[in-house]
Amino acid sequence: MKNALKVCVHIYGNYAIGSEDDDDSSDDDFITDNGDSKISHIRNQHKIHVYGTDIPEPVCTFEDLETRFGINPQVIKNIQAVGYQTPTPIQMQAIPAMCQRRELMACAPTGSGKTAAFIIPLLHHLKEHRKHGIRALVLAPTRELGKQIHREFQRLSEGLGLKIQYIQKASTAAKKLGPTSTKKCDILVSTPNRLIHMLKQDSAVIDLSM
Repeated sequence: MKNALKVCVHIYGNYAIGSEDDDDSSDDDFITDNGDSKISHIRNQHKIHVYGTDIPEPVCTFEDLETRFGINPQVIKNIQAVGYQTPTPIQMQAIPAMCQRRELMACAPTGSGKTAAFIIPLLHHLKEHRKHGIRALVLAPTRELGKQIHREFQRLSEGLGLKIQYIQKASTAAKKLGPTSTKKCDILVSTPNRLIHMLKQDSAVIDLSM
């Protein structure tokens, strides 16, 4: 992928996926911005491994997102309202990358904040509701995870007016997302199989041609 980044986060404790003993890479393997020792220290401290070019600096507070990227103050307010105090390691590096519209492949343990790491930049780019149809598609491997992602979108998008839908049943999807619907959806959350089923109908229920 052009201008792609790969972000890997190792977190100690119950969610550890790596340790000092089994990591045979050196500090020289971690890419830093122009040799900036402060940035390198932040990444090493939080076990953030980043590979790519022109890597944006990690963000250390959610308030920094408003200063650096102009993220809507309402989104920052929602972040605080749901109880997020400081960005997790995956959020520290992934959010700045996505705010710059970089292609990103990221991995981190369960419970490390990956969902908010992509939701926050998406809300930043979409900004408000528009009647143009689906503008963002999020695929989840299971229905339960899809529901969780949908709930997180609703919490973090409070007050923005964005229309967010989760495909649960074909019949309801046709009413909410079909060509006759007047409430155009901005963000669609689905599982791959459900989405394929919708697209393979004789008269396609949804349109992803944007």
